[in-house]
Amino acid sequence: MNKQLSSTNKSYKLEIESRTSELIRVFDFLSSVCKENNFRNDLVFDLNLIFEEYLLNLLHYGYRGKETENILIEIEVDSETVITRITDTAESFDIREAKEYDASLPLEKRRIGGIGIQLMKAVVNKIEYESSLGKNIITFYRSY
Repeated sequence: MNKQLSSTNKSYKLEIESRTSELIRVFDFLSSVCKENNFRNDLVFDLNLIFEEYLLNLLHYGYRGKETENILIEIEVDSETVITRITDTAESFDIREAKEYDASLPLEKRRIGGIGIQLMKAVVNKIEYESSLGKNIITFYRSY
């Protein structure tokens, strides 16, 4: 079960449209949250990686051919963990089930894509995903 965003921790929300031009707003929002909470550089880097990889894939693949819709981004900061939750209405895709990228293969046999998902999985402690009633909710947990 998802850890619920609570009012006892610091919570932040941003709603964007499903357009790549909105990514500037996302990174401004993330930068503001990181500065306010005085996050270490490695945590800032990891959060930027998560947002960039996940949102670019979501916008490029999940919303392909769809009308512009809203995406809700929530960040909660507690005493040990940064919890990032993204709610969207794109095609459902559970990154936990994505095939691992095989870097040991010769270049000509490697598939295109997948390394970003592997990087996201490497920098978080836990990922939760649910899809219900036309909404996808992915939650990333990153200790600090």
